[in-house]
Amino acid sequence: MFRKNQKNDNLIYADTGSPEGAPAPRKKDHRRLAAAMVALTVALAAAVGVMTLGISLRGREDRYSAAKDLVDEKYYEEALLVFDDLGDYRDSRDQAQQLRDKQAAYDNATDLLEQQRYEEALGIYRSLGDYADSAQQAAYYVNYRKALDLMTEIDTGKTRLLTRILAEQVKLTDERSYPTIVGYETAAALLESLGDYRTAAALADRCYYSAGLVKLGWEDWDGALAYLDRMSEETAAEFFEEYQRHYNEKTQEGR
Repeated sequence: MFRKNQKNDNLIYADTGSPEGAPAPRKKDHRRLAAAMVALTVALAAAVGVMTLGISLRGREDRYSAAKDLVDEKYYEEALLVFDDLGDYRDSRDQAQQLRDKQAAYDNATDLLEQQRYEEALGIYRSLGDYADSAQQAAYYVNYRKALDLMTEIDTGKTRLLTRILAEQVKLTDERSYPTIVGYETAAALLESLGDYRTAAALADRCYYSAGLVKLGWEDWDGALAYLDRMSEETAAEFFEEYQRHYNEKTQEGR
């Protein structure tokens, strides 16, 4: 099934916001789009055997050009219908096969992404150029998913110390394993590299918050405070309250 866009959801970190940092959609040329929609109407009519719509075209060349416009506008399924209907005209069969091949490759990349085979998925998205949202997937979404999966992996532990990562409550580890801290910092770096794409900035903020809580679990007070400069003002204030609570509890225990 051909799709104009592919939406992927993470089961643990639900991303309900719009992709604000995604590249803005192109403004469509109304003349090209009008020609494209005429081609679509004729193609659909041919598919059901209804050819009495009162719409006249100047010939196969007009329909071929309109199909190319549909491809430019990323209406791949509609373009395929027109190319198939044109049969042997010019390179219509080749154009149709290219669309099928690209969609199959795109679907394969999406499957690889779900399997966390990031580099393979990235290679396919890049090879597809501007097909669908492949460029956006390569530039943003692979790293976004990589960061989310890394956060999921490190947010499992034994202490029942909870923190909010967006709307989810997850367990943190206080084991003295620096890979945990490195994991949060790596995830934050990946997310920060995406700028304002989706909720990347908010997730990076929570990565530093979580890393700071792990340091509090270790009673590494200076190390915990070092993350304040990397947090947003609101998150830093929230974290400092946690810091004071942990510090006061520990100092009172020592009396």
